[in-house]
Amino acid sequence: MLHLRQLEIFRAVMLSGSLTGAGARLQMSQPAVSKAVRRMEDQLGFLLFRRGQGRVKPTEEAVKLIREVDKVFQTLGLVERYAQDLKGAHSGVLSIASTPTMSCGFLPAAIAAFQKQRPKIHIWFNTAKTSEAIEMAASGQVDIGLIYAPSDHPEVAIERLFDTELGCVMLPDHPLSNKEWIMLDDLDGSSVISNVRNESLYGLIGRMLTEPDLEKRITMRCNNTITACSLVRAGCGVALVEPMGIKELFPELVWRPLSPAVPIHPRAVFNKSRKLSRVAAIFLETLKASVVSDFEARSTNRSPLSA
Repeated sequence: MLHLRQLEIFRAVMLSGSLTGAGARLQMSQPAVSKAVRRMEDQLGFLLFRRGQGRVKPTEEAVKLIREVDKVFQTLGLVERYAQDLKGAHSGVLSIASTPTMSCGFLPAAIAAFQKQRPKIHIWFNTAKTSEAIEMAASGQVDIGLIYAPSDHPEVAIERLFDTELGCVMLPDHPLSNKEWIMLDDLDGSSVISNVRNESLYGLIGRMLTEPDLEKRITMRCNNTITACSLVRAGCGVALVEPMGIKELFPELVWRPLSPAVPIHPRAVFNKSRKLSRVAAIFLETLKASVVSDFEARSTNRSPLSA
């Protein structure tokens, strides 16, 4: 079997036109080059060069062979460049799982910034329920899961991204839109919508409402925040929801925080037994920077949702 070093020596002789020139290219002695060429000829069973007067003349077989050898070294160059890209986290795959509302908020901006810096990275973006995102991160199906609810899964590490809180979303002409904070008693007389079928959100609401109050106050139930806000936009009432993605999807709605506050801490989760890839680690830092930028933008350009 021929070795890559033999092909390299053969190619150097073809390029330089002499054994001495090939030796200079490869920092080898002329006798060592000559010995390597003869051994290659013995393995192949035919001559590669005809020697004479300090020069070598390639045979017809050598001319044909060099075409294929050049292809090998072209491929090798591509492999080396790809390896360098991997070393610098410029190539590879990043996989993410996110809840639908978080996928519409600061996350696209973070992905856009990351893609601009590393355009060769392939990104797999999945929207999933909170429990599904956690399981995908725990099992290694994705590099990073993005959720807003607590997680006690034993296989995931958690990194808090920022702090926010549950709020009440309504149309601009709703009587409660004039209030700075929405208290529970303020909801009396309003049709209240929430995605209480989402177990994580149900737990958050349950901290401020007893079961009887929950049944009494929440008059319309659905299974995700986007549906709840769509119902609000249609005039069905007000919604108790997390704020992520609402400004982007429903800019015409008004969001007000609840009193007492119900804190929410969006988190990144990933498999704790596996070290994050360089690509994933760099994206996580980009994501954190995007969160800071998003908060600064909100503070200088307040929309109807956060007004």
